[in-house]
Amino acid sequence: VSRGDLTLLASPRATTPEGVGDTLSAILGAIDGARATLSVQVYEYALRGHGPDQTPWTTLDETLRRAAGRGVRVRLLVDATALRRGEAELRALAGVRHVEVRTVTIPRWSGGEIPFARLAHSKYMVVDAALAWVGTENWDPGYFQNTRNVGVMVRSEAVSARLGAIFDRVWASPYATRLTP
Repeated sequence: VSRGDLTLLASPRATTPEGVGDTLSAILGAIDGARATLSVQVYEYALRGHGPDQTPWTTLDETLRRAAGRGVRVRLLVDATALRRGEAELRALAGVRHVEVRTVTIPRWSGGEIPFARLAHSKYMVVDAALAWVGTENWDPGYFQNTRNVGVMVRSEAVSARLGAIFDRVWASPYATRLTP
């Protein structure tokens, strides 16, 4: 479903209703179309899923590297807990020219631990300050292949500017730490 500058997306492709765009295809197309900047925040980034099949799934990783190879400035924010599963991949990606990866750690609440809270759980992308994706997929193969997710792609400088400002605020905050290769 597309309404002008807004496109409804879902995954996995095999279960997406007719007329609804495929999230992975839309994200890959947006990254491949990036000319200058790409800012991505996801809770988790991993090349292997949670299940028994641990075959590397490099689709997104290769696309980000291709963008960086064209000179696109790629900035990736992930929650610090993503290092449990994807540290090697994230450090390798951080070693690519034009790519910077930062992890986000939200301090504990002064009242104590809150299970499953105080995480950087946002999932969005801003491309060239003109196109934005907001969805429910972490960048892990299972989210695109096994579980139902939804999102939107928005072609709007205003929406991109607002999401970009949120990204920049987290990126520059004391909660974000640069990940070294």
